[in-house]
Amino acid sequence: MSTNVRWLREQTEKWVAQGVVSADQAARIRAFYPEPAAGLPWAMLIFSGLGAVVVGLGVILLFAYNWDALPRGVKLAVILGAWGAAHGAGLWRLRGDVRWRGLGEALGLLGTMMFGAAIWLIAQIYNIEEHFPNGFLYWGLGALALAWALPSAVQGLMAAVLLAIWSGSEAAGFGAPVLWAPAAILAATVPLAWRQNSVALLFVAVAAASVATWINAGAVGSDLVLRTGLSLGALWVAVGALSRQRQWLGQGAWVWSGLGWAQVLLAAYLLSFPGLAYELLAHHEYSGVERDAFWQVNLWLPLGVAIAAWAAVAVGGRDVGIKPSEVGWRYEDWVTLAAALVAAALAYVPLERGEWLASGLFNLLGLLLAVAWMARGCREGRWQPTLAGTVLFVALALARYFDLFESLAWRGLVFLVAGGALFATGMQYTRARKRRDAEKGGAS
Repeated sequence: MSTNVRWLREQTEKWVAQGVVSADQAARIRAFYPEPAAGLPWAMLIFSGLGAVVVGLGVILLFAYNWDALPRGVKLAVILGAWGAAHGAGLWRLRGDVRWRGLGEALGLLGTMMFGAAIWLIAQIYNIEEHFPNGFLYWGLGALALAWALPSAVQGLMAAVLLAIWSGSEAAGFGAPVLWAPAAILAATVPLAWRQNSVALLFVAVAAASVATWINAGAVGSDLVLRTGLSLGALWVAVGALSRQRQWLGQGAWVWSGLGWAQVLLAAYLLSFPGLAYELLAHHEYSGVERDAFWQVNLWLPLGVAIAAWAAVAVGGRDVGIKPSEVGWRYEDWVTLAAALVAAALAYVPLERGEWLASGLFNLLGLLLAVAWMARGCREGRWQPTLAGTVLFVALALARYFDLFESLAWRGLVFLVAGGALFATGMQYTRARKRRDAEKGGAS
């Protein structure tokens, strides 16, 4: 029983004893606050999972010591027996008392690890020469099938990671990008996260799809990596806004928005340096990358999807009758789409080494975003946007201190201006907090 439910039960019993409410009324009050459904016991899962992995590795090492001396049939029996025993024990615990679900999940996770080991060891035993990324593909598909069959968010986590490794191995190791893989990862795992109400699975699925997208973009052309990252970040921020508008997956909106902003801020900050902007955005003949129709599709398809998502955000509030104050996004969120559009447009502008055209635009976007966040935080008396804007402002100031101003006098002036801005931000934030606390006190 949770602490809040226990407190309510104790209080209603006191009210009944004191004659404040009747027993029937107390029961009706308690009915409004039912015991929340038991979530996955992550503490037990983590510790028992680590224990199961360590035990499994110990058993594997004991057999590995005499692996060459074992007959082929014994080797196969050991591999398949360990795989079946782990999954069998896991299913037995999953079907039992809910208290042991964490242990069942951990044993199932160990069984899936044994399945992966079986793929590689059987290939070694029978000298099977195979395209090695396929091993990760079969491993991931096995974990995905088990994730939906049980169902299990933990197996879904492993499936998302393994399929991202498969896609990245194809793209980075063999120059064969699997452009549909990120969408397939999301399509296979996000509905399971929704069904299981698992924010952890949603986070891993979106992160795995993002990493796979970046790696695949790099296999198409190095000048697409950050452009694709900006488009994808803008798309995720838009999906986060739609999630808040439509109430998708409870608290899952922050996963989309957080991972989206992480990608946009990383890419935009790297592009604020002139040298990096030239290397990562300009077209280099020596790179061997041809900006043909295939390259153009990979440039504009993610950006087009992001634009469509933001169009849905813009009209979404009207469709479901949301108040203007609850539209699920802030005006500064549109900076993500602006950054993606700027990066795409610069593909058609000849950039020269050392010039500030590209990096100047991203410095301006970063500065506007930092000021917007600090202003909102000070206006609303909230520390999160104030801190985010301050960190971004300081990062930009420090970066330009080293690569823009050579004169010590100019550098000193920059620090004076930046310090004054931070001091003013602190003063305004303190006043806003006092005003906010006073309004709360008056309302109570």
